[in-house]
Amino acid sequence: MSLVKCNLPIPSNLERSKQAMPRPRPVFVERNVSRLGVTRWYFRLQHGKRIRLPDFGTPEFADAYAAALAGRPIKQRLNETTVNAASLAWLIARYRETQEWAALSNSTRKSRGLVFRKLENEATGKQPAAAMTESHFRDALNRRTPGAARNFHGALRSLYVWAKTAKHVATDPTADVACPQLKKSGGHTPWTEADAEKYRARYPLGTKQRVWFDVLVYTGGRIGDAVALGPEHLRQVEIDGEIVSALVFQTEKSQRQVEVTVPVTPELAASIAAGPCGASTFICGERGGSLAKHSFSYMFIAAAEAAGIVGKSAHGIRKLRATGLAYDGASTKELNAAMGWRGSEMAELYTDKAERARLSLGLHKRALAKRAAAAVEQPGVIPLRRARAAGKAAGPAAG
Repeated sequence: MSLVKCNLPIPSNLERSKQAMPRPRPVFVERNVSRLGVTRWYFRLQHGKRIRLPDFGTPEFADAYAAALAGRPIKQRLNETTVNAASLAWLIARYRETQEWAALSNSTRKSRGLVFRKLENEATGKQPAAAMTESHFRDALNRRTPGAARNFHGALRSLYVWAKTAKHVATDPTADVACPQLKKSGGHTPWTEADAEKYRARYPLGTKQRVWFDVLVYTGGRIGDAVALGPEHLRQVEIDGEIVSALVFQTEKSQRQVEVTVPVTPELAASIAAGPCGASTFICGERGGSLAKHSFSYMFIAAAEAAGIVGKSAHGIRKLRATGLAYDGASTKELNAAMGWRGSEMAELYTDKAERARLSLGLHKRALAKRAAAAVEQPGVIPLRRARAAGKAAGPAAG
C-alpha cells in the first residue's frame, strides 16, 4: 500500500494554542448569562452605569464599544440576534429586561419565553413591532390549538401592554381580543378513597413512593409546593391553646404571597420518619436529591400506574383532599386557608357540591323515616304505587 503525500500545511504547537485561545475581551466589557442561557454584553467604566452592547465580535459591537469608551451615546441598541431596532424581536428583548418580566412567576416566564423564542426565530420577529394589527393577532390565535392560543395570547398581551405604556408602540393590537376559552371539563380526575387504599397497599411505609403520596394527601399542596417542603418548613404553632407541629409555607402559584399552615398528622409524621427523605426536602428521587416539579409529576404518574391507578395525576390527590374537607363541613374561608386559594370561586365548587349532597341525603333520610313511622302507625297501609299496581291487577269491581 502506497502512502499519499499530504500537501496541506500542518500547524505548529504555537499556532494550535493560538487557535484554541479565545479572543481577548476589551477592557470595561462584562459578559452576563441569564438563567435562560441568553448572553448579553455590557460596557461598564469602573463602578458606573452598565451600558448594553451588541453581540461581542460583530461589527456593531466595535462601533458601540468605541462610542461608549468615548462617552458618546449609542444610537442603536441591538439584541443578541442583531435584529433591527423596533422589530418584534427587539421589543421582546427589551421586555425581558424589565421589572414587569422579573415579577412573573418562574412557570409563567418559562411558558411565555417559549412563545417569544419561537417568534424571534421566525420571520415575524424581524417585522416592525408596530406593524402587528388586531387582524394579524386574531389570525395567529386561530392557527393554534386552544391551549397554545391561550399561551400565545397571554405572552403577546403582556408584551404589548408594557410596550404601549413604555411608548414603544402607539396602539395595542391585543387590547380588544379576548383570551380563547377552553372547553369546560372536570379538569384533573380526582382520586378516590379506593385509589388511595390501593396505592398504600402497593407502597408501604419505608418507600419513597409512600412519602410522595402522604406529603401530597396530608398537606393538599400543589406539586410545586409539595416538592419543596422539608424540615425548614416545620413549626410549632398554637391551635386552640394547644401547641402542635405544623408545616408553614408560601405557595408558588401566588408568588409566595399566600401562606398555608397545615398540621403534621400522626400519619404524615410516621411516613416522614420511615422515609426515605432528602436532606432538604421530604420528597426525593433515587439518590436522595430534590426533584423538579415536572420530573416529579411524571415519576408519580408512573408509580400510580404501577399500583393499578391509570389516568390520574398528583393533582387529583389535591382534589381528593379538598373534597374530603368540604364533606367534613369546611366553610369557604376554611377551604381557602387550607388549600391556599384566594377569593371564593374555587372553594365554592367544593362546598356547593358537598352541600348539595348533604341536602339530598338529608331529604331522603327524612322521607324514609316518615314512611317507616307511617307504617308503624297503620300496618295495613302500603305505599301508594304498590296500591295502584295491586288495584290494576285485580281488574274492575263487579256490579
